[in-house]
Amino acid sequence: MRWQQSSMLTKYRSNMDKQVLGGSNPATPDAIHKPSHYTYSTIETIDVIEAWNLDFCLGNVLKYVSRAGHKGCELQDLRKAEWYLLRAIDHARARMRE
Repeated sequence: MRWQQSSMLTKYRSNMDKQVLGGSNPATPDAIHKPSHYTYSTIETIDVIEAWNLDFCLGNVLKYVSRAGHKGCELQDLRKAEWYLLRAIDHARARMRE
């Protein structure tokens, strides 16, 4: 059963990779492992998140702030960062009450 799930997952990922990357052309930019909106600098956002051991909410704050202006709508990314920051603040307040 576990082998079947693993095999199905591998097949699913392969199909998704073809859709995301535009086929099996190896020259297609790697939108999964090295997206340009996170690699415009010498420091990658994921490396900072891991080095600082940030939780989900604070990691997303950093992610959206770092990519603001490099992918899509800058204001939308900043508002997403704000949403995650407010959630992190709520979590911190709740921990203080415990």
